[in-house]
Amino acid sequence: MSKDDSKVKDANAITFKTLSKSKEMNVEYVPRANQPFAAYAIGDVAKLPHPPRVSDEKDLTLLRGLSDSLAMRIRYHKGIANRPQSDLALSIMEALEKARYESLGSLELPGLNKNITETTNHIYKEKGYTQAISKDEVPLHEVIYTLARQSFCGAEIPEAAETMLALWRPEIKKKLGNAPFSKLVKSLNDPEKFYKAMRDILTRLDKDYEDEQKKQPEPPTEPNEDDQHAQHAEEDDNVGESDEEGDEQDGEEENASSAQEEQEQHIDADQSDIPADDTGNT
Repeated sequence: MSKDDSKVKDANAITFKTLSKSKEMNVEYVPRANQPFAAYAIGDVAKLPHPPRVSDEKDLTLLRGLSDSLAMRIRYHKGIANRPQSDLALSIMEALEKARYESLGSLELPGLNKNITETTNHIYKEKGYTQAISKDEVPLHEVIYTLARQSFCGAEIPEAAETMLALWRPEIKKKLGNAPFSKLVKSLNDPEKFYKAMRDILTRLDKDYEDEQKKQPEPPTEPNEDDQHAQHAEEDDNVGESDEEGDEQDGEEENASSAQEEQEQHIDADQSDIPADDTGNT
């Protein structure tokens, strides 16, 4: 390993730990052939693509952009509850979340924004999106990610993304309108609200996800004040009716008791008139 190579690794590792605010993270570099367009973390180890053997500005930019993106994920990503079963919905959800945490860093650090934009442009070229002639050749989640970053932090649209946006834009506009991410922009710092607003977008873009949501049980709703007043009034009426019924029942019981006492008195009186001989006693 050359001295220049070692310097690049060390400098990038220091920057990564600073941006992620995770001093305990360890940084490892793996061959680009294993992960040409990815950076990820396993436990407290960050896996980044190996710097180029020969100084190449494009490859260095790719390293910086992937490293910056992963640092923002470690710093801002909070996990997503109730992940969709639909592959399309899940890919869009992850793309929007990626745009969210990257944008939080980009709004604070313009240099980070530039690194990620240039990295995205490089990746789209490598994937051949500039040559696409139909929507089937470009994943929808890549388009959503690109548009979301522009909306969230004012990121420039990468040149290599223009073709794929032209292919998808009419359908996205039809399903989501002219300002599809307005609610998401307001909740970048609140993951819970962000995920809630995001589900509306998923429902509009993915029929399978919409069907998935319809099968979910609706949460119980709390009664409003009018309902509570009506319920109390009904309970009061029931109490009143119960009291009246109780009074009527008490009256009937008293009458029955009086009649029984009267009958018993008649029996006692009849028995007192029986001659001693008729009783069988001697």
